[in-house]
This record gives sequence, C-alpha cells and structure tokens, in this order.
Amino acid sequence: MLMSCEKCHGAAAPAARMRTFEYAGQTLHCLAFASSCIVCGHQWEDERFEAVNLRHFEKACAVATRQQPKSSGIYASVTPMKRKATGSRLR
Repeated sequence: MLMSCEKCHGAAAPAARMRTFEYAGQTLHCLAFASSCIVCGHQWEDERFEAVNLRHFEKACAVATRQQPKSSGIYASVTPMKRKATGSRLR
C-alpha cells in the first residue's frame, strides 16, 4: 500500500527515530519506525510498523529488568555467546 503525507500529499518512506520513555524507574531508549514524507519531512506512526515497534519496546523493558522478552520474534530466542576457555595465560 502506497502511503502519502496528509499535509502535502507527497510520497512516504520508512524512517526511524529514537523513542525515550520511563519504565520501572529508568529512562529507556529504543528504536521506533515511522513513515516520513520525502517532500516536506512530516513524520507519522502507522500500523505497518506497530508490531516491530512493540517488539523494540518489549526488548528495551526486558533488558532493563533482565527478563526474557514476551514476544516470540527472532530476537526473543537470541542468547549471548559464551567465550571458550583457551587454556593459556598471559604473563
């Protein structure tokens, strides 16, 4: 679906911006996707990015509280890699 700006009726393109919010007494930042007019620069949130923005919000909250995210997206199953012991010591 081709989106257009409600202000100037110019063409829209995906854009990203940093969202800041309070959660559990902490100030958190996460990436949020939106649509942006390539003619006048007006930005708006639309339903195309709702699911991915929700995953970013949940991930930021999970990191802040050190819990597993609720979403079952590809990022929910990622676990940090463990370093392999080398057996040699630096002197």
